[in-house]
Amino acid sequence: MQMIEISKLKSHPRNQEFFDDIPKERWDDFIKSIVRRGVVEAIVVTQDLLIVSGHQRVKACKEIGILEIPCRITHYPNEDEKLHIAKEDMILEDLICTNIMQRGVGNVNPMKMARCIRELERIYGVKKGGNGSNQYKNLNELNPNYSDEAKSQSDLAKQIGISQDTLLNYKKLNELIPELQSLVETGALKSTTAYKIWAKMPQDEQEKFFNDIGQEKIKQLTQKKTEQIISEKKQLEDKNKQLQEQLEKEISKEPEVITKTVEVDNTDYAQIEQLKKELQSTKSEKEKIEYRLNLMTEKAELYQKDSLEYEKMKSDIEFLTNKKDDLGRQIESITSISGLVVDIDHFIKQKLAPIKYSRALLEARNDDVVINNLSEIVTVVQGWCDEMKQYLPNEINYVEVL
Repeated sequence: MQMIEISKLKSHPRNQEFFDDIPKERWDDFIKSIVRRGVVEAIVVTQDLLIVSGHQRVKACKEIGILEIPCRITHYPNEDEKLHIAKEDMILEDLICTNIMQRGVGNVNPMKMARCIRELERIYGVKKGGNGSNQYKNLNELNPNYSDEAKSQSDLAKQIGISQDTLLNYKKLNELIPELQSLVETGALKSTTAYKIWAKMPQDEQEKFFNDIGQEKIKQLTQKKTEQIISEKKQLEDKNKQLQEQLEKEISKEPEVITKTVEVDNTDYAQIEQLKKELQSTKSEKEKIEYRLNLMTEKAELYQKDSLEYEKMKSDIEFLTNKKDDLGRQIESITSISGLVVDIDHFIKQKLAPIKYSRALLEARNDDVVINNLSEIVTVVQGWCDEMKQYLPNEINYVEVL
């Protein structure tokens, strides 16, 4: 391990493709931890000072102003001669696996986790089903002494700490069209809705329904509503297609010749009219469903707006309540102090006015007991005044009582 200047380090160009930055609510604590303890664990870099693990620690150091960071340098050959893996793929494998393991909960972004799995399968040569030929299996065939077994989907799932079913669900996200992948990545579309409903459709169907429903409406729909709307649209389109085919079939019928001079038209015009009516009815039903969808979306938007306004009003009321309580306490304190000032002023000017006792003091000035008692009382009062001064702000001028 050695200390290296942060300015010399290079971020991996694909790090953001696979991993998000630490979210804002955790970033401040992360910064405080590094300020308090420093970078405890060294980051991992290549011999070319390309960061493999530690992008977030480097980012935090830059923000704090730390100039050097402890690094562990890993040397990567141009190619792994045993596994025939290129240097770039060896680095990428370590980037993905190390970061998934270090973050403890894997990759919290499901879309980026799906990309990690796809990239690891490419590097390991894992085929669909997990039992296909890959470089590990090929190496076993070439060298019987080589102990590593061929990688499977099950092996990969264990390696990154998830179940095989979870791995397969992540993989389905890679089958989404780019627009849906973007919604999953930003959290606007739940991953469960994405792989349970959208990923089951071919991409051309995904694109069609995405355009029909619209991006903003997709964000607001629950999984159940999404499934219901897509199912209804599919049923209507299938029925529409069937009616269209029947209509075209009737229209295309050839007239039959009865005699050389008379031709009979076998077209069933009544059937055609009936099909046209059903087709029109289907279109009307489709429009009604789309109208219902728009109404539901508008209601959802209104509920969301009302909820935000309610939270704001609730926050304002809480703020005003606290402010009122603070003002009440201030008024109570000011009233109490004002009463004390009035009482002391009255007590000093009326009961303790020195002029009232001037004659007695002159007559008793040679009495040591009286003089000592008065001196002690003056000291006590002076002490009380000094203690009260400590509670007064320095910049405020005040009048000494004695």
